[in-house]
Amino acid sequence: MQASNAAIEAYAQGDARVDFVDIGTAMLGAEGLPIPELFVSDGLHMTAAGYDIWDEILMEALMPGHTHGQHGQGSRPLGTPLWGRCRRDAARDAAR
Repeated sequence: MQASNAAIEAYAQGDARVDFVDIGTAMLGAEGLPIPELFVSDGLHMTAAGYDIWDEILMEALMPGHTHGQHGQGSRPLGTPLWGRCRRDAARDAAR
């Protein structure tokens, strides 16, 4: 994961259209290994706690200074990733 992220970050630094958001570092413990509580048993997909970290970091990158309470007014169930909520909200808005 770290090697892949380093390659993506290097690419982003060379392309003004691309921003790199480092989420991986927040998912690693002191030993540099993934924090087990943030991933389900397959070691790839995140738990609700993992998605909460992912969501917080992306929200700050996309909307600096906003908190979850300000964005979505608390409508995001705990553990629902931002992209899941956006998809749900888009479907709701399309139905209006």
